[in-house]
Amino acid sequence: PYSVILFDFLQHKIIDVIQDRKKSRLFSYFSTIHKKEREKVKFFIMDMWQPYYDIVSMFFPNAIIAIDSFHVMQNLGRAMDSFRCRIMRYFSTSSDEYYLLKKFPFLLKEEFSPSSKKKMNYKFHMFLSLYDLQQMILKIHPDIRPVFEFYISYKNMNQFYSKEEAEDAFDSIVCRSSIASIPEFQEGISTLIHWKPFILNSFIVVEGYRLSNGPIEGMNSQLKKLFIVGNGLSNFPRFRARLMHYYNLSNSYSPVYQKVPKIKRAKRGSYKKNSHQI
Repeated sequence: PYSVILFDFLQHKIIDVIQDRKKSRLFSYFSTIHKKEREKVKFFIMDMWQPYYDIVSMFFPNAIIAIDSFHVMQNLGRAMDSFRCRIMRYFSTSSDEYYLLKKFPFLLKEEFSPSSKKKMNYKFHMFLSLYDLQQMILKIHPDIRPVFEFYISYKNMNQFYSKEEAEDAFDSIVCRSSIASIPEFQEGISTLIHWKPFILNSFIVVEGYRLSNGPIEGMNSQLKKLFIVGNGLSNFPRFRARLMHYYNLSNSYSPVYQKVPKIKRAKRGSYKKNSHQI
């Protein structure tokens, strides 16, 4: 099951860990917090899961809800991968088109300069840069270029635009007729339009930092590894207590106050194997 981590965006500390994300459990948990305390919350950052929105809008009436940009880009990246795999299946595994789409998936998610360094490509027996390979990929199928341009446009908006600029550019980027017929992106586009106000709220800057769940994503990956290695959890309260204690330490410390000097030892001589005669 998915655990829910409540994280302080500014202090970078765990507030609490809830065992699962069932709506009934979240309702029971937040019901125990006094209304005056809940009304003090100004921002709430989450992913695009409807029960989260239902609970947050119910218990935190004064909070501005923001959809974390990481999850938005993650959804678009998955749609891009599905689209690439579908195009790959149009070609034989020995074709140049299949090779390009299989070997260089990252070229559909990043722009490269024409001046990028050229390297020898032994498939085509010539020196090619990543830009050259990218241009070859964009010519494989007529749908690839509009999908690529959409992805890069949204990625640039997500990385570099202010909230005002994003509000002006959102519709022109998302509501493109050129990708409306691409099956892998239809659900993603609908999701972006549905969550538009809350996605735009993620461009809000608080004390010099854009609203984001970025600080907690690395922690989530570590927790997933712990769940896998431990084959689940048998004692969640103990796990919660240890987790909060470890991640909420204000200062890192070491039990060793001074560097321990190395003990000087005589160098080992050359090893001589004893020979035995039979």
